[in-house]
Amino acid sequence: MEKETIIKYLHLIEEFKNKDSKMIEYKTKLEFLSKETASLYAHKEDPEAQERLNETTSQHEALKKEKETYLKEKFKTFMEQCPKSIVNMILDDAVNFELLEHVLTQVKNYKEGNITYSDGLNNGLEFIRKVNNLPDDFFVKQ
Repeated sequence: MEKETIIKYLHLIEEFKNKDSKMIEYKTKLEFLSKETASLYAHKEDPEAQERLNETTSQHEALKKEKETYLKEKFKTFMEQCPKSIVNMILDDAVNFELLEHVLTQVKNYKEGNITYSDGLNNGLEFIRKVNNLPDDFFVKQ
């Protein structure tokens, strides 16, 4: 799948997540359950709190799976054809467009024979280092 197609669909999916009423409901409920779980975790030694913690964790996992199924149904063809790592980013709400665009460019250059695997890896590490303002010797490059 081409870089431009992936980026285009990711933007569409992100827009869908922010506008679709069911996705907004999932987000709201998942945020509530996450906060509830965090507050209960502080009292995990209490048997009643532990029981409630188990319930909220189970509810969170079930709701997350339901949300994932909904997204996979809405964008079935894309999800089936897209690399699994990108699908996981979508499902985990962890899409970093700047990093993804850089990675897809490196993959494209590697596939076209313009760079070696090591060059692509080193370019990625250098990108991460610069974006995060890390010292020059933070990563050991190949």
